[in-house]
Amino acid sequence: MDENALNLLAGAPVTSNLLADDLSNVGDLKEIAPGLPSDLLLRRPDILAAEHQLKAGQREYQCGARGVLPRVALTAAAGVTQATT
Repeated sequence: MDENALNLLAGAPVTSNLLADDLSNVGDLKEIAPGLPSDLLLRRPDILAAEHQLKAGQREYQCGARGVLPRVALTAAAGVTQATT
């Protein structure tokens, strides 16, 4: 289960030599370099999935709001009649 979560987070299968049973030798997190392109985030599968869920939720809300708001329909019929004498 945890390995699947790591694969999802990494966006690719994590090799077994990167997995460790003992995390005591894991160091501090590395600093993110300034100037790193933000489009790297767009390739992460978890971020893509969250974006799709957000868009789907917005569409659901819009469809639901249409059913709640009143609907008004105006119709008219106009005609011309000529009187015969």
